[in-house]
Amino acid sequence: MRTYESLMDALTDLKDRGYSFDFKKEFSSLFCQELNLWIEPEKFNVDEYYRFEEDSDAGDNSIVYAISSIDGVRGVLIDAYGVYAESVRFDMARRLNIQPSHTDELESVPARVSVDKSSALKTILVPFDFSTVAHHALSLAIDIALKKGIHLHVLHVVELPVAQNNAFVSIQSFEDSYKEEMKRDRGNRIALAIKNITNKPIHVSVRISFGTAVHEIIDYAETGEVDLIIAGSHGASGIREFAIGSNAEKIVRKSTTPVLIIKEYHHQEIRSLVLATDLDANPPVHLLEMTKKLQSLFGAVLHIIHIETNTHAANKPTHQQLHEIQDWFGFENVTWNFLKPSSIEESIIEFAALVNADMICISAHKRRGFSMLLNGSIAKHLVNHSARMILTGAPHS
Repeated sequence: MRTYESLMDALTDLKDRGYSFDFKKEFSSLFCQELNLWIEPEKFNVDEYYRFEEDSDAGDNSIVYAISSIDGVRGVLIDAYGVYAESVRFDMARRLNIQPSHTDELESVPARVSVDKSSALKTILVPFDFSTVAHHALSLAIDIALKKGIHLHVLHVVELPVAQNNAFVSIQSFEDSYKEEMKRDRGNRIALAIKNITNKPIHVSVRISFGTAVHEIIDYAETGEVDLIIAGSHGASGIREFAIGSNAEKIVRKSTTPVLIIKEYHHQEIRSLVLATDLDANPPVHLLEMTKKLQSLFGAVLHIIHIETNTHAANKPTHQQLHEIQDWFGFENVTWNFLKPSSIEESIIEFAALVNADMICISAHKRRGFSMLLNGSIAKHLVNHSARMILTGAPHS
């Protein structure tokens, strides 16, 4: 591969060698303004690539691609990487992700996502506060755990009053004996709740913690290597809404572990899942892995909704691209569905009702499409106004 001292040197030489046109990277294709030409990922090749770094500003870091289309159009694409790199659709990212023969040549090209398609679900955490929805969450977790010998963790957090102007007794003043008595009482009540659900042997660990509920739950999930949190939520009840700032919302927003929010469960079969996505180049891998695990566990059909968030028709993926994505994530028994909705949340709810879905899987990532998911209206609407289970979660940092 040739070497160049500067970005301008590379562009000049490539132009001299016949790469005459300038390409712009769109979300789902390349665009040449001079020819008014859109080129989809499967219709172009990357012949060469060169990386240039500017020490003064990470935003000036660039990769130059020498592109040739299957129709003979040749040109260059200048693409930023690093903190200002823009998101593109999954198949575009794969096409531009060159695997160099020397790892130091292109070490900062966005890495292709790595999906674990083989590992099974091993651990589930249920935050349990003895409410009705907590009992529903525990019932679902037990049914799942019994299927594959999964280790179930049940966590009850006692939020003790903290001193404020001497009005309350501080945590430190609680006698150890009182805490031990509370642990025994709550532990016995949890054991009874489990016994009322099943008499079958189950691998379960119960922990009684003292502190702030959300902090204790997140800390337990992270230190205990928990695969999935199943939490109960009331959702909407009359004028009562799933308030931003509630424990369930905070768990989802702060947890790097996927969270399954449930409002009601009566040991029904789970046969149909809906996964809503805009085919972002940076998909929430941990959530997709969990979707795959749950689909496999239940033997369910997976209905993937492609949310068309781009106004150009090229945003709609081809059948070949869909098969590549499906194969990459290891999904089976899948239907692909395309929506270009005026209201994303209403369309998801309506589609889930149409296919009689038991669960909606949707990301809380902060890139495209659902950028305000659990900090704004979409998650609030889904949790409040869909009776179905919601599997979601924030991305790993």
